[in-house]
Amino acid sequence: MAAIELYSTPLYSDADLVSYYRLEGNSNDAKNVNNGSDNAITYGTSYGKFNQGANFNGTTSYISLGTGLSMSGAFSVTAWINIANDKTLYHLILAKRDHPACQYEFYVQLTSGVLSYYNGVAEFPGTNVVPHSEWVHVVMTLSAASNGTLKFYINGELDKSTDSVSIGSGASTLTSHIGDAGGSSAGSEHFKGSLDEVAIFTRVLTATEVSNLYNGTFETTTTSTSTSTSTSTSSTTSSTSSSTSTSSSSSSTSTSTSSSTSSSTSSSTSSSSTSTSTSTSSSTSSSSTSSSSTTTLPFPTTKEYSQDQVDPLPASDTDLIPFTSQEYVDVATDDNIYVNQPATVGYAEFLFKDKGTANNKQITPTWKGKSSRNCATSFIRLQILNRVSGLWETIATNTTTVAGTELTLTAIISTNVANYYDGSYWVSCRVWQQAK
Repeated sequence: MAAIELYSTPLYSDADLVSYYRLEGNSNDAKNVNNGSDNAITYGTSYGKFNQGANFNGTTSYISLGTGLSMSGAFSVTAWINIANDKTLYHLILAKRDHPACQYEFYVQLTSGVLSYYNGVAEFPGTNVVPHSEWVHVVMTLSAASNGTLKFYINGELDKSTDSVSIGSGASTLTSHIGDAGGSSAGSEHFKGSLDEVAIFTRVLTATEVSNLYNGTFETTTTSTSTSTSTSTSSTTSSTSSSTSTSSSSSSTSTSTSSSTSSSTSSSTSSSSTSTSTSTSSSTSSSSTSSSSTTTLPFPTTKEYSQDQVDPLPASDTDLIPFTSQEYVDVATDDNIYVNQPATVGYAEFLFKDKGTANNKQITPTWKGKSSRNCATSFIRLQILNRVSGLWETIATNTTTVAGTELTLTAIISTNVANYYDGSYWVSCRVWQQAK
């Protein structure tokens, strides 16, 4: 099995995941609202373990996370790191510190090259040297605020366990940073290299969870010895996909799902603000006999939904702010529950990605929603990304519907369909409306 993004695992829906930085072109918090502020950060696919990542120059680069992420009990930090071969730096991964005050620091030690934790009083080193110039998965867990057990993991394996370790006494008002120690502490405590997938939990990740995350061995279905699922969707694509998986429980489930994604764009003319929301209508019939089940993801692995206020409109289909697990639940049925996206400047955008099983399937993007702005004042457009030209093509537009009235945008693409699938059979569509 291969490593997978935390976003595609059950850990993404974990209530104790407090912040998650995918670093897909920005330092937005993909789980909550603790977005970062960048200083001298470069993003790109050459710096990422999964898609894009962030590059740190070892001198001035850092991501400020404000005064959030103050720890008062058990917590865990996980990240993918690719450190430069530079033993003049401490390679700070995450810290809440401004010398001499400190709550915690997680880093690769300057001279020894091992994982280390510092609480303002003492340094607690790991055992094994972290490889440089290659991607390495690192995890730190601390079981309690005082006299807890500290554990380090490297590439899914326990590196070292140390008892009687505490969180530092630094105040909650200290600034948290990715990539350096912050404030007057910085000095040689800068990360040099690339970072991806930084996540913070307010609990201890288990050894099994750490191993599963590194090895990509999380269960992603609710079935058993044999499961076959056939899905036809018209949320952003109307292709048919099927998958078969096995696990150890004794159950058999057959499911047929038909759904269409419905987004509502609501905006206010007086305030020149746009908000977009999404729901889906679906009908499902299933039959099953089961005595046990495995972990269920809160959203399908063949769909990726994200949203944001953007200015200008992105040229690529890089993920925006991913839907939360609750938002995936909200769009599971066609009702009056919507996922809102406000925009006071630029555009409100939803990005929808669906995965098929081949690149020759007819594509039928469908969007249903409403806006608090008249569409004659601000058009709503449905677009699809042409993988050959690299351009977004407008396939449906509404220019007439009045504010507060539900509308539908749809199109059928039946020729040159291969132009719209990537190498893994993903199709990307988006809906947007200008805020002013």
